[in-house]
Amino acid sequence: MNRKKEIIKSLTLIAVSIFIILVSNKIFEININGGKNKEDFEYPKAKVLKVNKEMLTPDPNFKNIKLGYQDIEIEILDGKYKNQKFNIRNSVSRMYNIRVKEGMTVIAGIYTKDGEISDTAIYSYRRGNVLLILILILFAVMIAVGNVKGLKSFSMIFFDAVMILYLTVPLAYKGLNPILSSILTAITIAVLNMFMINGKGKKTNAAIISTVIAVAISAMLSYLFGLITHLSGITMDKAENIMYIAENTKMNISGFIFMIVVITYLGIIMDVVQFTLTSIFNEYNHGNHDEKNLFSIGMDSGKTVFETKISTLIFGFLGFSFIDIISMRAVDLQFNQLINMDIIGTSLIQLICGCIGIIIAVPITSWVSVKILKNN
Repeated sequence: MNRKKEIIKSLTLIAVSIFIILVSNKIFEININGGKNKEDFEYPKAKVLKVNKEMLTPDPNFKNIKLGYQDIEIEILDGKYKNQKFNIRNSVSRMYNIRVKEGMTVIAGIYTKDGEISDTAIYSYRRGNVLLILILILFAVMIAVGNVKGLKSFSMIFFDAVMILYLTVPLAYKGLNPILSSILTAITIAVLNMFMINGKGKKTNAAIISTVIAVAISAMLSYLFGLITHLSGITMDKAENIMYIAENTKMNISGFIFMIVVITYLGIIMDVVQFTLTSIFNEYNHGNHDEKNLFSIGMDSGKTVFETKISTLIFGFLGFSFIDIISMRAVDLQFNQLINMDIIGTSLIQLICGCIGIIIAVPITSWVSVKILKNN
């Protein structure tokens, strides 16, 4: 019976997620192309029929890169221009290094002006099918290893992603304050995730309260130090794009650093909270009702998990920033120059405040859990 209930809950959550996607696409239609319509750009699948001419030479500095051009014939496979054929020149550079072969399926870019095609090019390799297969492999592995719990985990991941991509982001475009929208997102995700994990009851209540408090403190710290250091959460390399989007929508960028911390660290903080309160509730259910003992047990178990979580965060940060780190090391930046760069300041504030949120989640969860059990 429990197994059936868990399956129904998981499938319901997936159905709700799909409903949110459909509703979001209807309500939050956004166009920031400076007055241009989506019809001015089309990216259909295309098949390379023939490579008529190829002038490619090895890059003198990089062994596996070739530079030059290919004169090719392509046939559009879907969309407005389906079955039409085009002869185009595919320029192969270091930045756009897309080399094609006969029979290959790629993504073409068709650009129109005043209803007439102004340019046709190879936009990218076709990667969608491979990525979809990878998602299906993830789903299969989760089901194979976790069974019903695997399905439940997948439904939660799917819901969390949908909440951020199809509600939080569109609401940001519509001008809703980033702080308010991220808090609403955190509460919704925490409630649904903890309900899926623990069901209805004291444990879920303790988990939701602890998660929201820890995430809010972490995000408020990042916002405060962002103000002190004159950082918004948007680094210089992204500023121009974000400013352009803000100019053409109602987007409010003032609380972005708060939103980024909430989205980045919500999942990890929920993990720490769940691990900590599980040990407390297990001990309570085995007859240990002493408040100090329960609090100490929560602190001890929480300390164990936050050590590994913080290490995971730091390695993740270093891996994500690896290209930037290589670039900075190569030019031998001075310390004052390095430490005061906006990308370094923004990343460190987000990382440190996120780690603080993970650490304080342990005593917060221990205290909240004990108080809820005591009141019961």
